[in-house]
Amino acid sequence: MGVAQGDLTFQAYGESNLTHPHPYPTADLGDTVVVTLTVPQSQITLKPGESFDQAYLTQATLIYPHGIIVQTGLAAEPNYVEQIHSRTRPMLINHPLSATRIIFENWAGFPPPQPPATNVGVYPLETKWTANVVYTVTTHGEAYNAQGTNCQPTTTHTQKVQAVPGTSWANMVITGTDWYIIPVAIDSGTQ
Repeated sequence: MGVAQGDLTFQAYGESNLTHPHPYPTADLGDTVVVTLTVPQSQITLKPGESFDQAYLTQATLIYPHGIIVQTGLAAEPNYVEQIHSRTRPMLINHPLSATRIIFENWAGFPPPQPPATNVGVYPLETKWTANVVYTVTTHGEAYNAQGTNCQPTTTHTQKVQAVPGTSWANMVITGTDWYIIPVAIDSGTQ
C-alpha cells in the first residue's frame, strides 16, 4: 500500500458566523476560513489479491501561516520586520475520511499598501494525516488428507489493518486592504 493523496479545500467567509463567502481559492485579511480534508477511497491503492473493507482517519493536522510584525531598532527610528510562522493545529475528524478546522486569516503581507491599493499574496495550507485501511487478503492453496492422497483446493481470507500516511496541500490567495491590523505575537493555542 502506498501513500495516498487527499483533497484539501477551504472556504473563506467575511464574517465569523460563516456568511459572505469569498470565491475559491481567495480569502481576505481577517476572514474566518473553514479548511476541509477529504481522502477519496479511490486514492487507497491495494495489491492484487487484496480487497478493500473500510478506511478511517486516525489523525489529521493543519499547518498554516501566521504572520507577525516585529519592531526592531530604536523607538525614535523604528524598523519593522515581518515574520511568518507555521502553526500546526489538530483537525476535527467528522466523517471516516474527512476532517475540518476553522482558522482566522491574519496575514496578507507587509508593508501595507497605499490606499486604495491592496496586497495580494499566495500562502500554503498543508495537512498531514494518517488513515487506517482495513482490507482482506485472499490466498489460494491446496490441502491433503491425512494419508496425503486426496488433494482439495483451499481459499483463505485474512483481514488486515495498515496505517497509511498522507499529505495534502492547497494555496490561499490572500488579499490585504488599505487598512491594516498588526497581529500581536501571542499564541493562545486556540487558532
